[in-house]
Amino acid sequence: MKTYLKTGGSFLAFLLVMAMLLSGLGNRMSRPDFVSNYYTAGSVFDGMYGLQKDTLDVLFLGSSHGYNSYNPQHLYDVYRLRSYNLSTSRQGPIASYYWLKEVLKTQSPRAVVFEVCFLFHDTDEPSLRIALNPMHLSGNKLDAIRDLSAQDPELYDPLSFLFPLIRYHERWKEPSAAFFQKKIAGGQNWLKGFFPGFHVFNEAEDYVPFDQASMEKIPDAGTEVPDEFRLRYLDKMADLCREEGIALILSSSPSTQWSAEQHNYMADYASARGLSFYDFNCREIYDAVNYDINTENLDKGHPNVYGAAKITSFFGKLLTGEYGLTGTDDAQWVKSKPYVDMVYEDFAVFNAHTLADYLMTARKDRYTIFLTIDSEYQASPESMAELEKAGVRWAPGQSVCACIDYPSGTVLQEETLLEGTYNRGLFKYSLSLENPRASIILNRRQKVTNDKHLHICVFDNVFGNLVDSSSY
Repeated sequence: MKTYLKTGGSFLAFLLVMAMLLSGLGNRMSRPDFVSNYYTAGSVFDGMYGLQKDTLDVLFLGSSHGYNSYNPQHLYDVYRLRSYNLSTSRQGPIASYYWLKEVLKTQSPRAVVFEVCFLFHDTDEPSLRIALNPMHLSGNKLDAIRDLSAQDPELYDPLSFLFPLIRYHERWKEPSAAFFQKKIAGGQNWLKGFFPGFHVFNEAEDYVPFDQASMEKIPDAGTEVPDEFRLRYLDKMADLCREEGIALILSSSPSTQWSAEQHNYMADYASARGLSFYDFNCREIYDAVNYDINTENLDKGHPNVYGAAKITSFFGKLLTGEYGLTGTDDAQWVKSKPYVDMVYEDFAVFNAHTLADYLMTARKDRYTIFLTIDSEYQASPESMAELEKAGVRWAPGQSVCACIDYPSGTVLQEETLLEGTYNRGLFKYSLSLENPRASIILNRRQKVTNDKHLHICVFDNVFGNLVDSSSY
């Protein structure tokens, strides 16, 4: 009998270990190869779990409108408020609610700011998985899976949420998938969930803020009532925050996709619930923070780093003023500041417009610069001066392929073909002017190939990002 029990126990232990391994592998394979190393959903949630217990003052939740709007480092640097941004792309209220419950197991935030955009939009299945797959196995995760399965058993198969390998088993075929990539500084999530938007697309020329205040309804406009399933979880968030003594603050970021009907519903909802609603699409707030959607949004609906600074500052003043939150020094936010400063340096490079600007702003010991210049390029005196400072030997009428590697302090150049390694020897580069079209290949990926005369790429060796590339 003892032998049977011993054998059975060993078998159960084996099954448990295998289940844990399969679950872990599935979670790794479910993490998408995201567009930027500044932000990956997996690292965002890993960072949340890694916070010291009871060190969080403010939690931000919502969709991409939220992760582009709220900058925890800025909130700490200016107001000493310790915050974290758990927004993810197309995050629905069900994911926000269960992540709030999960956070409350280890943290005691005094305020929760919820960006309400995706209360009015359907969340697709991949986005819900991005939000819920990283959640540790717990009662909260099981409850979320149960609720989703009850809503749509086929789309939200419970086993595939518990074992994401079922859903993502073919990702092993993708050699560039995130689970194969080296973990770099951005993977540590120094930005605490903030995704810095670099672009300025000027897509909102016809945008006009509402004349009404945030809590006022807009006359002659109807009311858009959200789907009952989504609304249920906003109600749950409001109830949970009230029970825990947490201030729930509703917010809508500047967006041409936000409607008067949606505003009216939120104004009514906030009033009925005794909550505050801050709509940055209302002139009282839009003008108060001196917002310009054409220069401070990266597109029609998402703030860039300039806009995020203004929105975050608004909430900093509000939370330390009306809500009475007091700041606290904390090494977890002090430690991340140098990395956030680097993001702003990357932003400056991204927004450089001339060769001289590129070379001047990218003169940092963490950048590698790749250049091809053909014999027909006409350089300004400023560009010539910056090339000389960078150590590139070039004169009008010549061609050059150059790699300026500031980390190693070396400048390599050849006339028509230059090959080598960068990022501490991890990746290969190939620069060519041998054909009529110039070519810059980084890590086996074509970054530049056209018939212009000058091409430049700037690579950040800390975050592992190609900061920008341009041609003239």
